[in-house]
Amino acid sequence: MKIFKYEFQKLMVRRMVMVGMAVFVFILFFYFWEGVIGGESVLEDGTLYLRQRAIEKEKEVGKKYEGPLTLEKAQTILADYGYPLDWDTANVDVEVSMQNADMTAGAYTVPFVDSRENFANRFVYRKLTDARWDDGQGQLLSPAQAPMAVESYYGEDNWFGYAGGWEALLCDMFIMVVIMANILIIVAVSPVFAEEYSMKTASVLLTTEHGKQRGVWTKILAALAGSVLLYTVLMGASVLMVGLVYGTEGLGVSAVFAGVDAYPGTWQAAASTGEYLLALYGWRLMSGVFNCVIVLAVSAVSKQAFTAIIMAAALYAAPWMIYNSMGLIRQTFIVRRIQNLMFCLPAYLPFRPLSMDYGPAWWRALEVCFVAGIATFCVYSGYRRYRNCQLT
Repeated sequence: MKIFKYEFQKLMVRRMVMVGMAVFVFILFFYFWEGVIGGESVLEDGTLYLRQRAIEKEKEVGKKYEGPLTLEKAQTILADYGYPLDWDTANVDVEVSMQNADMTAGAYTVPFVDSRENFANRFVYRKLTDARWDDGQGQLLSPAQAPMAVESYYGEDNWFGYAGGWEALLCDMFIMVVIMANILIIVAVSPVFAEEYSMKTASVLLTTEHGKQRGVWTKILAALAGSVLLYTVLMGASVLMVGLVYGTEGLGVSAVFAGVDAYPGTWQAAASTGEYLLALYGWRLMSGVFNCVIVLAVSAVSKQAFTAIIMAAALYAAPWMIYNSMGLIRQTFIVRRIQNLMFCLPAYLPFRPLSMDYGPAWWRALEVCFVAGIATFCVYSGYRRYRNCQLT
């Protein structure tokens, strides 16, 4: 246990890791403050509410209509608030109005009084009417009229409400977390074996009583634990930001009302935002662990930590380059399958759908074997390479 603690601490206290974590948390906070909170707006009786004031108004609307979504409730929302304003065609000089407004108040008056807009009527208009199609006129659709388009939103199991910032977390912020976490994993794990080579300590460590067995596996386990921690800290920071500003009520809203596309009858259609967020965290965490074992294999064959970082970063980006380059050639069966395999690697794997209902069963089984095979090979080859290293 002492060896594990030492290896784990050595992994986490690297200056590049600590500085990188601080920078990434700041970037997440800046995006959340300016991109998520800064984009909140509610229009009500000629007053445009912004940022925190808008969030307060959205919560009031969400409380008013929370519960199972029915066709009657959708009709009531449109009757109460009408269609959301088309800002592109509205005769409103918003920029001039904002320049003359007291923005510290979080609201300002715009030169019209008839339009009302909030998350509820925006959702109904964009998702439950024929406005989703180019020739639509904004007519409310019933499940009988367009079952595949709106069926997943209606029903006793679909809890309607304001998911607010949780929708932003499921989309853009989570993508940022995935990329940042994988960068930190590469920086933290690349020196695990390579650093021992460059410092000429590998041969000494391997001559100790447990050096060639427990010592090597302890390094691997510490790297895996460190990767989980890095990923969890970034994710935890994001959840904390959203929770403090938006509250936790949105976690109980059905995921389909938080921007999650789901077919009727699937588990995603019945899941709450909190349940979907937890499942997505687990799925993307596994991709981070997968990236970790690949980086360990790279570290085991690199004599310098910097070289290991460069090689691991190149391998992480390789699937993206291969996939896009193959898109330029003739799309045969083999080419498409190679592209599909690129989606099984860490650069793409976190962004694959959670449904696992794509493609034939034999291909899905092959993909699982592909990922498991690479992970097993990387762990074993890294272990064998470091265990049998010979330094002069």
